[in-house]
Amino acid sequence: MARNRFKFAQVLAVALVAGSAAYFGAGYLAGQSSGPEPLDLDEQLVARGAELYTASCATCHGVNLQGVENWKKPNEDGTFNPPPQDNSGHTWHHGDPTLLDIITNGGISDDSLMPAFGDKLTDEDMAAILEFFRSYWGPTEQQFQREATIREQGAQSP
Repeated sequence: MARNRFKFAQVLAVALVAGSAAYFGAGYLAGQSSGPEPLDLDEQLVARGAELYTASCATCHGVNLQGVENWKKPNEDGTFNPPPQDNSGHTWHHGDPTLLDIITNGGISDDSLMPAFGDKLTDEDMAAILEFFRSYWGPTEQQFQREATIREQGAQSP
């Protein structure tokens, strides 16, 4: 009888391990991730955005979109340094309407050093720069930003 219990425990253990592996590993084994799928980016727009970013933005935000160290900490005059534009920054927290407004009109508050580019870049140029940023964000950040864009566009509708 003790032998039957031991055998049953072994079978149960194998079944639990196999079931767990099947449940948790199915996506991995099938080559699927459990998070959102990356956006299908327009590669020509990304390339154009990279050129524009280098010419207009990299001086402040860094050639690798890394921003300035301690960008979250205010300077002595109360202003903030340029943040990273990759997924380590906060740009992806905002929808396209907000980001385009910031690029067009400059920083959204008096503590921002961001200049206005509305007279230097076209709407298409700014859209290309945003697409370039998206190419540096992971799928989770891309999805969050896409949802923020939808929310902001809905808030602007009459």
